[in-house]
Amino acid sequence: VSGNLEDLEGCCKKLRKLHLGDTQVRISGRDPVSLPALQSLNVSGCNLNVSFIDLVVPLLSNPITILLARGCGITGEVKSPWLASASLWYSLQLFDLSGNRLDAVHAWPAKLRLD
Repeated sequence: VSGNLEDLEGCCKKLRKLHLGDTQVRISGRDPVSLPALQSLNVSGCNLNVSFIDLVVPLLSNPITILLARGCGITGEVKSPWLASASLWYSLQLFDLSGNRLDAVHAWPAKLRLD
């Protein structure tokens, strides 16, 4: 599997789970991806090589509860205050960022398990 995550937007409005682990999928920018039913996204093992912001911003409006992004080459700081009004902030319960090159992890909601 290869291509941009953004390419799924028009066809998959009822998609609830998306497992793309260890594929050639890309996140190409900061354009929002609208997958209104998406609850679980796994991109672990994908060679994304993006900043934390470039990973999260396209997903802000989605009700994702599980986001697995282990070993994806994600860099930068994990910041949450600017996410406070986004759907993702309220829905996210498990966020696996292990095996990435993060500089710092700042505060997240108490209900969130950050691996």
